[in-house]
Amino acid sequence: MRAITVSEVNSYIARILNVDPVLSSICITGEISGVTYHSSGYVYMTLKDEKSRLACFIPENIVKNLQIKLQEGKTIEATGAICGYERGGSYSFRVFTVTAEKEGELATEFERLKQKLFDEGLFDAGRKKPLPRYPNKVVIVTSDTGAAIEDIKKTAWNLNPAVKLVLIPTLVQGKGAAEDIVRSIEIANTKIEGADILVVCRGGGNKEDLAAFNEEIVARSIAGSKLPVISAIGHEIDFTIADFVSDARAATPTAAAQLAIPDRQVLKQRLSVLQNELIATAKRKLVYERAHLSSLKEQLTLLNPAHIIRRGYGAILDSNLHFIEDTSKLTRGDKIVVLTKDAKINANIEDISKEVQDD
Repeated sequence: MRAITVSEVNSYIARILNVDPVLSSICITGEISGVTYHSSGYVYMTLKDEKSRLACFIPENIVKNLQIKLQEGKTIEATGAICGYERGGSYSFRVFTVTAEKEGELATEFERLKQKLFDEGLFDAGRKKPLPRYPNKVVIVTSDTGAAIEDIKKTAWNLNPAVKLVLIPTLVQGKGAAEDIVRSIEIANTKIEGADILVVCRGGGNKEDLAAFNEEIVARSIAGSKLPVISAIGHEIDFTIADFVSDARAATPTAAAQLAIPDRQVLKQRLSVLQNELIATAKRKLVYERAHLSSLKEQLTLLNPAHIIRRGYGAILDSNLHFIEDTSKLTRGDKIVVLTKDAKINANIEDISKEVQDD
């Protein structure tokens, strides 16, 4: 038997590892340990289970597109290839994709529930409630310790400090979160007097962190809310079932506050515009009415009997000083009064002729 060198052994083993069809495209599940972010942009870590450990690395271009956070102790599924190294006589796992262990199941359940609720019409625009233009009280369902509530408070104060905020502290992830969200929505609808609108929100997180907002009981609770609901779950790229059934969706909690609360500066500007329009309308109306009144006054002057008499005409009144409009009621011997521009003449009727001579 011929002796071979260390390099030859390592080269042979590396060649086998690098060309093996199974090892060149494999999916491995394990728990993350020892994550290191290198200055080159690569990430180095170890995947382990109860018996073994496997060195892994993730190239920079893959790291930039990761959809989950690499956390110590988190169980993941990673696809990639085993790489053998001749110089060190070692091998490691080159990672192509990373998903949380439960993400595959979560994605399947997400699509199933999404289709079910869509078929029931819960996503229809026609069933969504309009948001109030000028709310006095906004109810917020979220954690009392997260960044979401602080973002909303700050935004609300800058927009319109007159709007009252009511926080219902709520679990937004983990065991029992879905049930707690439902409980809080029920409180908002039945216990908060004068509530105008409901914001259901939380900050960013991975798909497992947002899982409670993909639960059917949460979706039905939002859909059944009497109060209009704005959902703001995670970041702009995150969509949950809650977003589809809510009356409006905001990309972030800050955006939800901007959607729910009117800007007082905008309101002041609008009020100023309306005030100017009202004054202008009143002025136009006053000018019109003055002109109309002047026209009526002129007509009244022209039709005034005294004015007609002053022009050389006369007016005939009966003994009660009522204008005679119907001569058929007059008889011979009746007393009449004739008014001219400079005299009042008392007379008796001697004769009545129905013939009128034209000039």
